[in-house]
Amino acid sequence: MVLGIFSPAFEQKTEFKFLKAPVSPAARNAILASIHYTALGSVNVTDYGEYTWVDQEAIDAFRTVEKKLPVGSLETTHGVIRLSSSQPCIFVSAITDREGHFDMEVTPGQNYVSSFNVGIVLAQFINDLNERIKDPKFKITP
Repeated sequence: MVLGIFSPAFEQKTEFKFLKAPVSPAARNAILASIHYTALGSVNVTDYGEYTWVDQEAIDAFRTVEKKLPVGSLETTHGVIRLSSSQPCIFVSAITDREGHFDMEVTPGQNYVSSFNVGIVLAQFINDLNERIKDPKFKITP
């Protein structure tokens, strides 16, 4: 958990505000935040038709070096952003579609709901982080 912020209390303050995805919604909207999830990425994918094989290629490559850790997300943008700056950063993403269903599920409505929901999480995260930083016992450890 990031600085212990993503707790059951955090989830209670955010998840009830989430909108339901219009296409293939999850049974229950949920925050998935863990140091045990792995975020995989592919860079320079500009043709949406390539996602089906590029995503699987990324998973297969990961599985050749790591057999057990769960994959939390697949991204094509974070790697490009990370490579463009040497500054520390935190990525916060909404899972917009199911793996292998990009063409069917990523619609303007689906993108709106995902953006809205991740905005709820980010607003609460910034608020809670500000509160945490005010605590005199707060310190960042590597």
